[in-house]
Parts: sequence; structure tokens; C-alpha cells
Amino acid sequence: MSTNRATCEPTCDDRPSQRVRDLSLLYLLCEAGHPRSQSPLRVVVKPSFRSILHFIFTYVVGERPIYCEWDEYTTNFGLKCARYTPPTRTRGGVVLLYLHGSGSRGSSFHKMRLQSLPRIVQETVGFPYSVVCPLCPLKTEWSKPHMLTNLGKLLDEIQQESEHIFSEPTVSIVVTGPSMGGLGSYMVAAKFPEKIVATIPICGGGKKVFASLVAQKVPSWFFHGANDTCVSVFETDEIVNTIRGLVPNHLQDHWIRYSRYETCGAPWNIPWCEGHDSFSHCYVHEWEHVERWIHSLTWSKTGFLSSVGVDAHFI
Repeated sequence: MSTNRATCEPTCDDRPSQRVRDLSLLYLLCEAGHPRSQSPLRVVVKPSFRSILHFIFTYVVGERPIYCEWDEYTTNFGLKCARYTPPTRTRGGVVLLYLHGSGSRGSSFHKMRLQSLPRIVQETVGFPYSVVCPLCPLKTEWSKPHMLTNLGKLLDEIQQESEHIFSEPTVSIVVTGPSMGGLGSYMVAAKFPEKIVATIPICGGGKKVFASLVAQKVPSWFFHGANDTCVSVFETDEIVNTIRGLVPNHLQDHWIRYSRYETCGAPWNIPWCEGHDSFSHCYVHEWEHVERWIHSLTWSKTGFLSSVGVDAHFI
């Protein structure tokens, strides 16, 4: 594995190690890209320019504190990754495998770091979990067969390097992500149930035909907004209902959880996707409950799961 490493060392006095430009002040440019926008800028902001806008936003406006750096590397099977390790041992031996959405595809990690879980990690002092973020190339998706194969190899590599990188003899891998990454998280659980401890797919949808490959094999917590205009919530409804139909009633809360919100906002960087920001609920508003759920899971090779209850609203 070839590497280009930068040591992740959150500052001891809780001061940010650097500052990067804040994108929120150019929100109006994003808003102009909405199909129903009345903004005067709508003439120049067309869908083909959205990737350019991401780039402009990264470097032009504002600054935000950064408390860590990422260790960027390329695996021996060609998958680019960014890895964060906390200043102390990762909490509970948990490693979060984060699969980004379609807007972060490419050859640079800049866009990915400005969104969702990676942004929370780098703006949090001493984030307690190790996080691995692979980068999906353009013109493909996590759910494609060749990308799933690479993700399977990455899961093996994370375990093989657990002692060296994460200071743990073995690690418990939880795969999660929004949108394209939510679908990818669901498909990873279906294809590699023996390699992960849990999956947290967010607003990704998918086909219910794969639900039987997940039921009673991988504990799953789905998140989706009912008003999502980008990925239909009914896809997630069907997946969850199918899994529930395959799990005994007394084990439902152990194997399958679903946070379905009546209303979600749009991600700040894609305001034309109303209802698509259910990942903020997961990674911010309900993260304390999600953490408790993760640490309540005890996995064995026979597929037996024991867990404790979580005080939250599940449907």
C-alpha cells in the first residue's frame, strides 16, 4: 500500500490546527440552482456548473476551525482513502466506514470533507471513533459490482491493519453514509454481512430483494425523510418492512430500526434536494442514541445479537 500520510493530531489546547473557508455565505448561488428558483443568478447557475460551484465554495468564502488532519492513502487495489484516528484508542474498538454521496465523487477529498460526517469529525475536538472514508471515482457508484468488490477488500484491509493502525487486535466496523453512500451501506451489508457489525444507511433507498440478505445477519438502522425529493422514502419503507417481516417480533428492536421523519430540510450545498438532509438527524441530533445502539451490539459468528434498549423514537 502506497501512502501519503499526514499525522492526525488534534491540538492539546483545543485550538484548531487550521482554518478553512466556509461555504455557507455563498448559499444564494446554490439556491439559484434550484429548478424553481426565482433568483437572478439562475441564468448562469445550471446543473452542469454545480461541480464548479463546489470548487469555488471550497476556496472563496469564509473560514471554519479544523481540529485534525486526515491520513490520505491509496490501497494496493487502487481505492483512494482518507483515514482519521483519534488521539486515544478508538472508542469501543469501533471503526466507522463512511461512504460519501454522489456529489463528492472524483479524485480529491476536498468536497467530501465539507459535508456530513467528515465535516463533523474535523470540527469536533478529539472525535472518539476511527473513521475511514474511501473516495468513489466519477461515473460509478458504491453499489456497482466492481466497487462493492473493492469495498470488501477494504473491509479486510481494515481488519488486517487493526493492531498497527487502530491499536486494537480486532475492530468492529460500522458502515454508514448518505444518499449514494446510504445505498452503498445497504449493499455492503447484503454482500458482506460477516465483515461488519452494523449498517446505518441514510436516505439511500434500494431494492427490497436484497433485504433477506441483511435480515438477522446485520443489525440495521435506517434514516430517511418522508419529503425527500431526491430518493423516494418508499424504497426505504419497503426494505424495512421486508426485513421486519423476516425477523421475530421479540427481536425486531435488536435487528432493525427506522427513523422516518415527516419533514427534513435540504443539504446546505444542494438546496434543490428538499428533504434529503436526514443525515444531520443521524450524525447530529440523534447521534447520542446511535452511539448507545452501536455499543449495545454484541456480535458472534452464529449471528446472535444481544442489545440494550435506547430511549428514542423508532417506527
